[in-house]
Amino acid sequence: MRNFNRPGDYALMAIPVSMIVLAQFLGKIGAVEATGPVNIFTFVAITLMLLRSLVWFEMLRRFELKSIYPLISSSYVFVLAIGYFYFGEVLSGLQTFGLGLILTGIYLHVRSEGQGNA
Repeated sequence: MRNFNRPGDYALMAIPVSMIVLAQFLGKIGAVEATGPVNIFTFVAITLMLLRSLVWFEMLRRFELKSIYPLISSSYVFVLAIGYFYFGEVLSGLQTFGLGLILTGIYLHVRSEGQGNA
């Protein structure tokens, strides 16, 4: 197991984050268009979350948890952006401020990983 600090590691991290974001997007579409408990959108969303779990377990095998888990929070930013831009959801000032804090935390985490001080 090693720290998560090589440039290719961040590209690898994009896989589970993208899967989370896409699953949330499809899940929202499925919930809005639902005529029953499950439709194609919710089915694909659930499948993506299950597959994301497999990818995540592989990442846990390779990297230290403290190095990779904070980066999952980037999915919050993307999901809220989709809610705002695609679904027309309103973000309050506090929510926007919170997103700024999340992004600041991600930046500080990545910076400390790169310096080997995490």
